[in-house]
Amino acid sequence: MNLSSQLNALEEKLTRLARKFEQLKTENEQLRLELAARDKKIENLRLNLQEAQESLEKNPAGLTVENPKEWIERLERYIQQVDACMEWLQNA
Repeated sequence: MNLSSQLNALEEKLTRLARKFEQLKTENEQLRLELAARDKKIENLRLNLQEAQESLEKNPAGLTVENPKEWIERLERYIQQVDACMEWLQNA
């Protein structure tokens, strides 16, 4: 193998390496964005949980019959949030 073909082979390897590096850099940035989004979602869920706990502490008797539609909507939201948490845990 002569010097010219060795240099060509080296150039090809370096080009592939540079492409792979750029691909991994892009993938890393995407993963960082996904992680930030999950962190934000977790923080929102924590705040919702804290709000619910404080609400229960203020009204330990639980549901009141004053506005059942509002309670049903809140329960549906909480169920959706629990489902989202379960899905996130399964995918993590």
